[in-house]
Amino acid sequence: GAARVTATGDGDEVVTVGSDVSLSCPISRMRIVRPCKGQDCQHMHCFDWDTFLHFVKKFTVTRVNMLIQTVSQFSQIPEDRIKVAKVDEEARFTTRDKTKRNATQVFLDIDLEGEEADQIVERVMSSAEDFISTLKVRGCAGRA
Repeated sequence: GAARVTATGDGDEVVTVGSDVSLSCPISRMRIVRPCKGQDCQHMHCFDWDTFLHFVKKFTVTRVNMLIQTVSQFSQIPEDRIKVAKVDEEARFTTRDKTKRNATQVFLDIDLEGEEADQIVERVMSSAEDFISTLKVRGCAGRA
């Protein structure tokens, strides 16, 4: 809660008001060791830097695994033939409206086992078209 201290002297009154701030990280619920918060954050509360980094890396791994599953599904290449060659979390790209954005760029190494790349691209495009058609039938796809 807030604390109020009043000091009097010469008729002036000094009032100090404080707030309780938790020392536990809102992500891990553990005690904060290295407090941090976003540069423009207006909140009083911080989070733990190491916990945040662990969370971001775990989230990136989950997204990469989902990407591998999607590539496998559309290309009909087993997941064990798709390996992550490189993950660039500092990638930048520009959107159609010229806005600069950060992105995670993932490079995959795919064992083609003698297949031609063009055949795989054709399968992926065909699978994607079928998938989009299914969404349109269900009314899920956005309008072009």
